[in-house]
Amino acid sequence: MTMYSDDMDDMQDRFDARVTRVLERRVEVHGPVDFAARVSAALPPQRRPRAAMQLGRRTALAALVVLGISLLCWRPMLRLRLGIWRSILS
Repeated sequence: MTMYSDDMDDMQDRFDARVTRVLERRVEVHGPVDFAARVSAALPPQRRPRAAMQLGRRTALAALVVLGISLLCWRPMLRLRLGIWRSILS
């Protein structure tokens, strides 16, 4: 091999070793000791959670009531119409 390629290999090896050292170094984060306490003290007090609205259930119940009432009201008309259809189909 030529001297140039040996120098390049040596530089590449040193570069790889340096990158590996930097990547494997453990990072230490320093912050104030009472940081969490100060942040939690600065927050507004927590509100009570609101009760979940059951709008879907109420809407479904209202729809069932309306459907039931409408079926009871239209029952005589449906019986009359079914009687006509029975006579037509017979």
